[in-house]
Amino acid sequence: AVRMELADHVAHGAGRLLVLVLRRERELAHRVDDAALHGLQAVAERRQRTLRHVLETGELLSFEETISPRTGSPRFFARNIAPVRDPQGRITHLLGFGWDITERKAIESALHESAAHLQQEQTLAALGNYDRSLLTGEVICSEELYKLWGRDPRDGQLTPDVVFNQIIHPGDREAV
Repeated sequence: AVRMELADHVAHGAGRLLVLVLRRERELAHRVDDAALHGLQAVAERRQRTLRHVLETGELLSFEETISPRTGSPRFFARNIAPVRDPQGRITHLLGFGWDITERKAIESALHESAAHLQQEQTLAALGNYDRSLLTGEVICSEELYKLWGRDPRDGQLTPDVVFNQIIHPGDREAV
């Protein structure tokens, strides 16, 4: 059996290089994953499954990992693990990179919350909004704007031609 030794601590390193070295199990009987040492047995087990997957498939694996310590807030990490091969094509090492994306996750969550509030407020006020790219002419409308114009978003995006010729009243087109 083959086990992986963590050459650098993953759970506390933001953007640090993580080198995972393959070793024979008998040589590492006394070594354990750092996560298990910190009471994060589920994280250690998930890592072992992930490392086995890379060993079995020989493919690069990118994923996100959430670590919820007993004290403190959860931390989010982006991970990449790739096999390193010798000249004969055998996997000799696993090379992993990880960085802390906790701040990015908080920003994404706030953005989603803000978008949900905007949609709710537009529904309550019976108003909508659109954005038109001057470069491509693409028009992106809010769900509420589709409702106000009696259109179904599943019928496709509104183009400037549709907005001008089908939605704007003929008497108002000259002013627009």
